[in-house]
Amino acid sequence: MKTLRLLLGFAVKREILNINPAADVDKLRTGEGWRPWPEPALERYGRDGAGQAQIAFMLTIYRGQRKGDIRVMRWDHIPIHPNLDAALTRAPRNGLTILRRRDGQLFTESGFNAVWRRAKEKHGLGGSQFHGLRRNAVEEL
Repeated sequence: MKTLRLLLGFAVKREILNINPAADVDKLRTGEGWRPWPEPALERYGRDGAGQAQIAFMLTIYRGQRKGDIRVMRWDHIPIHPNLDAALTRAPRNGLTILRRRDGQLFTESGFNAVWRRAKEKHGLGGSQFHGLRRNAVEEL
């Protein structure tokens, strides 16, 4: 975008264009992105996690999916990694999607975030962000 903005600015200065349509386009944030979870945190949560948050953890670490994707992921959508298969074998199947609230309904984004936040607090993972699990998954590939 930076190059396009400069090129179009050049065209405006030379009166080839009247305006630079790229002038007000927001710049992309850059940086290192989400930090992966440290190995001890992965091991601790993989061993001690429970319930829907544990299944979300396993889906993310072995599939690299976004939160929005795993909240609606169906049982028939998954090629299975052996570790994920073991976790899903123990999971209740009470609908088409894997992750469900206790009443069987789909999680809302805020509802899922609350479950995930409580699970992180319970296991002492306060600084580890959900999206960092996707980075762990990519680094494993």
